[in-house]
Amino acid sequence: MLRDFMPGDPMPDGDRFEVREVALDDSWDAFVDAAIGGHIFVHSDWLRVAEAAGAGDPVVMGAYDKDALVAAIVGVRTKGRVHRLATPPLLPHSGMLFRQPLSEQRPRQEAEQSAAWQTLTAELGGFDHIHVSCSPDVTDVREPLWAGWIAHPRYTYWIDLPPDRQQVWDGFERRTRTVIRKSETAGFHVAPASPEGFGALYQSTYPDGRPPVDAQMAQRYVTEACSAGLVEGFSALSPDGDVATTVFFAL
Repeated sequence: MLRDFMPGDPMPDGDRFEVREVALDDSWDAFVDAAIGGHIFVHSDWLRVAEAAGAGDPVVMGAYDKDALVAAIVGVRTKGRVHRLATPPLLPHSGMLFRQPLSEQRPRQEAEQSAAWQTLTAELGGFDHIHVSCSPDVTDVREPLWAGWIAHPRYTYWIDLPPDRQQVWDGFERRTRTVIRKSETAGFHVAPASPEGFGALYQSTYPDGRPPVDAQMAQRYVTEACSAGLVEGFSALSPDGDVATTVFFAL
């Protein structure tokens, strides 16, 4: 189906965008909160945690139409002989973010996103390797595919954690609830967790090889995130007080 457009109202063109580095400040966080593909792990605080943990230097490149931020690509610049842009380890997504559409016309929305892809990917030629993981909200990856990039779709599970914990409990399968009740009867209990010792616990879950992320870096991540007030941790303790498992939730 063809769609007619009014004269004098051109489709978005990548040439009109200016690429600039985006400052990690409140305006960036506000853009993230409203953006397609936005999520808490590309907030300025989380990117600073990744930097402090040694994951690399944050890179946020924005495509601007005049002074309006239209889209951005986010990652960290890793250190070493290979000049690499990547999603920070232990963080689920970075990648591309787009502002909410200004037009209700689908072709115009796609045209703006395509132009933003073209503009930003053209600026990444200085990297030897790029590996970024976009949020599940970003589904149209035609432009990077046409540019020769390789896409690897993956499953992502969303689990709602409402304030009413009874709803969370009711959402568990019956067999899961049974296992939890038996553990409580045996004396296992949950207590707040501190970041100390997390790296060693993480390493112990891979007794036969190296973990996907260096254990010392994982320890630094958790320590920095706790110090910044970005996570809350809990441990399941045995009747003797030994740690069976630990989990940290992003707040």
